[in-house]
Amino acid sequence: MLSILQYGIYYYNNPIEKEINFMTKGCVIWNPEGKEWKMVDVEVKGKKLYYIFKNHREAAQGDILIDGYSIFGNTDHRDEYVGFYTEFHGENFGCVERKSLGSIIALSEDFGSIVCSFSIVPSMVGSGKTGQSSQALLVIPGNNIESAKEIIKSAFQNSNQMNEWMLENGWNQLIETEQ
Repeated sequence: MLSILQYGIYYYNNPIEKEINFMTKGCVIWNPEGKEWKMVDVEVKGKKLYYIFKNHREAAQGDILIDGYSIFGNTDHRDEYVGFYTEFHGENFGCVERKSLGSIIALSEDFGSIVCSFSIVPSMVGSGKTGQSSQALLVIPGNNIESAKEIIKSAFQNSNQMNEWMLENGWNQLIETEQ
């Protein structure tokens, strides 16, 4: 009986963690017009956090690597994947803005759709392209530019924070959405 009580007390304030770790293709888009883009290999590492008693919001934390380079600046993955952390507030996408290399990320609860903005640095994917901005969008999965635009549109429509960020930064023109 005591162990059941201890279990209940522990999981009242501590989440159950489900590890997320997969490699897939992503689509990096360099400009809001969508004219310059590239398929890249990405690795997503993280945890889905949920509470048995539903007394806290479900959440996700993790990091995304493009060709081994962390876009959220978290290079030490030995203990935790804390490049980003976001709670799900009843919307289809959790969303958080960061001041590190990845400035915003919106992701679905199952990590199946991810849209994030990041600052391009010289050692990253094709950053020598001409006419590109210093900001890019990474869309996962990114099978092609059209499927990437559909995922972006879904994040735009299902996350107020992503919607506001895209409008403020001009990325809404990528999905041909007007204010």
